[in-house]
Amino acid sequence: MRPGLHAVASAAVAAGALGIVALCRRRLSAARTPSITPTAVFFGPATEFVEPVRALLTTEWKIESASSDDMTRAKQASEATCLVGGLALANTMLRESGPNLRLLQVHFAGTDWLDSTAVPAGVQVCNATGMEIAIAEWVLGAMLKSIDRIGEEDAKMRESCMAAAENGADLGFAPPFFATPRPSTRTELSACTVGIVGYGNIGKNVAIRAAAFGCRVIATRGRSVPSSGGHRGGAEFADLPALLEKSDFVVVACPLNEKTVGLIGAAQLASMKRTAYLINVARGAVVDEAALYTALRDGAIGGAAIDVWYRLPEVASGQRECAPYDLAKHPFHALPNVILSPHTSGWSGAQIERRIALMAANLDAVARGRSPRNVVFSSPA
Repeated sequence: MRPGLHAVASAAVAAGALGIVALCRRRLSAARTPSITPTAVFFGPATEFVEPVRALLTTEWKIESASSDDMTRAKQASEATCLVGGLALANTMLRESGPNLRLLQVHFAGTDWLDSTAVPAGVQVCNATGMEIAIAEWVLGAMLKSIDRIGEEDAKMRESCMAAAENGADLGFAPPFFATPRPSTRTELSACTVGIVGYGNIGKNVAIRAAAFGCRVIATRGRSVPSSGGHRGGAEFADLPALLEKSDFVVVACPLNEKTVGLIGAAQLASMKRTAYLINVARGAVVDEAALYTALRDGAIGGAAIDVWYRLPEVASGQRECAPYDLAKHPFHALPNVILSPHTSGWSGAQIERRIALMAANLDAVARGRSPRNVVFSSPA
């Protein structure tokens, strides 16, 4: 072949190779990018996050709020790429979903209500964490409230000063250490042992803050905790019986599942110190309702702070408003050694922002064919 023809042939071969590479790249790009804009259907209370999530998306999505009409909502579910919401309605919409569905994004942390049999093959379920900082701070607040007398002493001083002002008398005041007999002193938090049942994100954040106060921290070993090695919380690890026996505060922060229902019952409460304080930020059913009430009423333990309740699922699912516990059999509200909280330990502005950011990031991940974060259940394809 003459030199000129050889050059032409070489250029043609090179051009053909480049063309093949370009074609492969286009096909690969097409495989990664859905040809149809994915659809996210928000339902139930999650609809309040439609606009905040939309504002953070970096991929193109068709965003819809679920219809109140059952037939229309079922059609939306059948066409959705992602469902955003939770509780009983989530199970219904999963069953109504179609072949495009890739993700159920729960807009809160708990997924004990999930019916795994309703999750179609190849669909992942993710929750939205972000409340662990707020909950940990609430837990430390409950600890401090249980040992300090700020509220009680404030009320007494106001009462005595108001009485003095009304009587036109200058009665002054005397600090309690001048009193006879001298009243008991309070316990310093740094002298306490904090036991954490469930060492996940919440448990670790409690440990970090308790350790900062100088507390000894004991924890049950969670799935994500390595068998050796340090961490910021500085927790020791022990089995549940040893933890309950040694702790001044027992923080329940484990998930609710078939293994943890009734995990803390009469026998476990009886093994705790009589001065010990139980703080439940997990789920009500992890601690036996009747056993806890009896232990508090009879002084078998020192007290409790409760943010999660036994009938919460009925309220959270929107069925109705109802009492958080059996008011007649177990009147926790009548006990002086209990802090009652309406499931708001994690309710802060910052945690809502973190949840919104995570939901948006997961939708972006699905649109790009990547794995989302916080997968709690994945149905095999």
